[in-house]
Amino acid sequence: SESMQRCLSLSEGITNHWSLFQLVRFSFTTSNFGLARQILNQRQLPQQCSRQQSFLWMTILLKIAEAEEMLGNNGASGISDSLETLNSCHSTLFSLAATVQNNPSQKDMSHTGTLELGRLGFQLDFLRVRMDFLNLCMITRSLCSEIIVTGGNVSARSNLVRHNIPKSFGMLESRYINIYRLHGLHHCQQTKSILRIYIAMCKFMRDFVDAMLSCQSKLDASKKQQGVVQDCCPKVDERYSMGSLLTRLRAGVLEKFQVEKSKDGLLHAPELLNLLDTLLRCPSPFPPGFFHIMSIACSCINLSADTGLLPKKKNDDHIPIDTNRAECVDVTSGLPFKLILSGIIPEEFIRSADVEFNQIIAVKTLQYEGQLYEDDDAEDTHSEHGNGGLNLPIRHEPFSTTLQPCGQFIMPILCEPIVREGFYRIELKLGCRDVRCTEWAMPTTTPLEIFLRVEYYSE
Repeated sequence: SESMQRCLSLSEGITNHWSLFQLVRFSFTTSNFGLARQILNQRQLPQQCSRQQSFLWMTILLKIAEAEEMLGNNGASGISDSLETLNSCHSTLFSLAATVQNNPSQKDMSHTGTLELGRLGFQLDFLRVRMDFLNLCMITRSLCSEIIVTGGNVSARSNLVRHNIPKSFGMLESRYINIYRLHGLHHCQQTKSILRIYIAMCKFMRDFVDAMLSCQSKLDASKKQQGVVQDCCPKVDERYSMGSLLTRLRAGVLEKFQVEKSKDGLLHAPELLNLLDTLLRCPSPFPPGFFHIMSIACSCINLSADTGLLPKKKNDDHIPIDTNRAECVDVTSGLPFKLILSGIIPEEFIRSADVEFNQIIAVKTLQYEGQLYEDDDAEDTHSEHGNGGLNLPIRHEPFSTTLQPCGQFIMPILCEPIVREGFYRIELKLGCRDVRCTEWAMPTTTPLEIFLRVEYYSE
């Protein structure tokens, strides 16, 4: 376009490589991937790097720009070529993360579901979910093509895929929310705003595919059982083209289909194909945090069981729990018990936070694992009697305590009685609450989980 050529002509007068990189970074955050690709190619920025890590990073940015430009030019038909480039890019990024990790001064390992390679954890997580989103869009496109060709007479396998696609988009939404909660505290407001756009995009695709293919009843049941979808993020920023498009599509198209539903959902496959093409042709900006190479400091947390509410089998005031190996704590059936969470939040974590926080929170999840003895009645496994009657995990409201100025905290966690005997697992997720009452995740060095042996106790 004319504006693109003007930007390129202006960039030709820039000789400083750092200034050119800043222009590339700005192009990514404003979704001008064509401009970023041409600057990286014409000015040969990867070849100008003097360090291996810098060369790999520039190569990664070049591949990402090429992949996103393919989507913008070709829409849904360019998913395959774009995914091939992004897969190569992700492998290079993984290699770069390994070289960074091999530096002893840059190691930072933690036990979380998303942060695994320290300083490049955000980049790896973001790119992986982006690739999974495109893969799911390609599966949806193939299903729509099959519906059009067969006139709606799809196979049993395709019918199963039809019901799983909305749930899969819901899982992608949850993964973006996890990235938002884990990394959002340490990045700028623009990064948070762009991440909310990706969350809204997955949420819109989940709702739209569900409305188009008539999967509403099954999706509602899965949400009630699994709690997959979490509507916790604010409204998207309509200053971005993708945010404005999502708002208009939801108000002008999605709500219309949800209200009317005048024909069989399988007959909406052509409309879904057009929407996929429109959504992928709209450029999606990259968050500025993607260019911020940093690690999140992990907290070393101690977890112990208070014996005041447990059977008096030991004289210790607290039973220390080794989180590195499976260790069971004996609990009396029908009686409450208490866990104690304590530790120190690293000063690096507090300093890197973009918003101040003064509260520590912990979310407890209770999961039934199995019977105490093999000769127990097998039918009792599916009984809904007592707190542990369901095999699905039970998520409780977060516990909270005040963070001391020195970074220390102690949090008592009072657990409700478990009526049914058996083995249980309690998993705790550590987090913090900032001054705006927004909750964020905090990585820990070890998993915060314990195993309980619940049994009737007699003198």
